[in-house]
Amino acid sequence: MKDKILFAEDNNDLRRSTLDILERLTGKRDFNRESTTKVHGEDLVRRIDKTRKTLSEIEIITAKDGEEAIKLIREFAEQIVFVLTDMRMPLANGNQVAREALSREIPVAICSATLEDISPDIKDQLSVTLEKPIDFTKYLDILELVEAQITT
Repeated sequence: MKDKILFAEDNNDLRRSTLDILERLTGKRDFNRESTTKVHGEDLVRRIDKTRKTLSEIEIITAKDGEEAIKLIREFAEQIVFVLTDMRMPLANGNQVAREALSREIPVAICSATLEDISPDIKDQLSVTLEKPIDFTKYLDILELVEAQITT
């Protein structure tokens, strides 16, 4: 079965941005097309090239709200290698999604405009936190964590 990354968020702009970054890294769309995310610098290009091959083998699944994310985590726990969740979502928030994933030892990153919203009981267990707007190099750090998770 194919490894999966779960993106849980209800904001279409964040979803487009998130998928755009991942698609650039995996080569699943035209890498040179116009985008909101610009990649500059040889170091970034090397990091992208190194990560692209592994990540191209991953299936991307998305949840439109926290409740759906929790359902997907329960359904695909053995296949999900990483969860990136927005903090504020309908039906269940990022803390609840993170708790479900962490209880199954799935690495989690939470994305939020206000990192203070992250519950103290899970903060130290998170792989990383992302503050909005998302910085591309920090996001690449996360995807390298995912790659390490897959190859171990």
